[in-house]
Amino acid sequence: MRKNISLFLCMMMFLSIVLLSGCNKEKEKDPTTSNSTEGIYLGIIGFNSELYIKPISLLNNSTASSFTQFITGLHPGNGTGLYYADYMALKKMSEFSAPPKLKNIALVTFTDGLDNVSTASSEYDPENYGSTSAYREALHNKIVNEKIHGLNISAYTIGLKGNDVSDNAVFVETLKKLASSDNNVFQVSNMNEAMQRFNEIAANLYSVSVSVNLGVNVPGGYDEGQILRFTFDNASSATASNRYIEATYSRSSNSRTLKNIKYHGFSQGSTTLSSSSSQGAYYQFQFNDLKYSDGSSVTQSDLNKIMLWKKTTTGNWDRESEFNPATSSTVTEDKNSALIVLVLDCTTSLGSDFSKMQQAGKNFVNTLANPDSGNTGYTDLGLPSRTLWKNNNETGFYTYDEAVSQFGNRLPTKQQWEELNAECRWSWNGSGHKVTGPNGNSIVLPASGDRDCDGRVYPGEYGSGYWSSTPNDSDHAWGFTIDSIYCGVYMDNYRRCSGLSVRLVQEK
Repeated sequence: MRKNISLFLCMMMFLSIVLLSGCNKEKEKDPTTSNSTEGIYLGIIGFNSELYIKPISLLNNSTASSFTQFITGLHPGNGTGLYYADYMALKKMSEFSAPPKLKNIALVTFTDGLDNVSTASSEYDPENYGSTSAYREALHNKIVNEKIHGLNISAYTIGLKGNDVSDNAVFVETLKKLASSDNNVFQVSNMNEAMQRFNEIAANLYSVSVSVNLGVNVPGGYDEGQILRFTFDNASSATASNRYIEATYSRSSNSRTLKNIKYHGFSQGSTTLSSSSSQGAYYQFQFNDLKYSDGSSVTQSDLNKIMLWKKTTTGNWDRESEFNPATSSTVTEDKNSALIVLVLDCTTSLGSDFSKMQQAGKNFVNTLANPDSGNTGYTDLGLPSRTLWKNNNETGFYTYDEAVSQFGNRLPTKQQWEELNAECRWSWNGSGHKVTGPNGNSIVLPASGDRDCDGRVYPGEYGSGYWSSTPNDSDHAWGFTIDSIYCGVYMDNYRRCSGLSVRLVQEK
């Protein structure tokens, strides 16, 4: 009898472990209590013939591991309950209490197949849609016409067509119906491309959850009615700029106001701004939640490009030479909240791609928690060329021929170094330069020193060289120099027998 009781207890313990694992159907109800902290709130739903649910909760650096461990615990199974998974994702977000400063509601769905489960029972079809086409249309209506917590839903789909999908037209139609717009539909040809899409969507969702406020310090001595223009693109003249803010300067006693504000290349903002503070002869004006017309935010690196121009009585523009972008402008970030559910296909049809799907999901989580972490050792700085820069140097010094032989096209070209120099903000941190890209992400290039052709090693304070892959002549090649004495950064011509540091790149 005692043996039977022990066996029964062991079986109960085993069942408890199975039921609590991330691979099995979630029985626990989501928390719906009020959330007092702004931030990114994430839930995850894995689906095959069942749903596996990670309840919505706050995502940050300290909690990210619980989300990635849940994804690691997912296992493939038969059946595709895609529609029910998205139905439950929308339901969970509606039931979840809105956190403060909620700005974004997002649904991100990955699938490789067509639904064959969601209309099988009343549990999976609670509103009795009855057919896959009706279910699909109902979800589309919820996504594009209904709101959650008063906000529109941003829904993205990533589709990798499985070998068992014979009706490509329906597969594509499903991706479109589960997205909030055609621009949010991504049909990919392999999992590597899917990973890139996951990272891009995560970075975009992160940027939407952050408002960027720009403060500019303007001399207080302008006359009433003076027309000013702030340009943001290093244009050679005020009239050549494609991104500018123009305003009429107004003065009254000790206060100053910008009136009739016009935005070119920006989303519409306030048309009148009063100075938020004054310091000596300068007044500060604060442009809140400033975004470019494509929806991207102004970042710290844009400070290097801001110029102030004043219109003359003859209609020409004079540049205000005393406006120094490094000291006359500041960018602050205001954190908002986002509510996101990630829906992942856990069907056996993924085959060997299942582990890559898991990695893509974990990258998505890590990018949301820390936008510098989503590219497996490389950082997306938001550069026009879409080049990703590795987070660390390779170990040791290399001659040019050694570097090219070992790393090939992973070495930055001269043009890529020049882009990094021109597009990024550089700041000395005592042992190297922090390089901040247009999207606010950053890397650090240490001043590691270098080695001459006779083998003598020079410490970093005398200048540190980094190889490019671009030769100059038979004896020389281009390298990038960090001059730590004068904090300069520039291209230089090095003898190929020199020993320089190596920092790698990859294409996005």
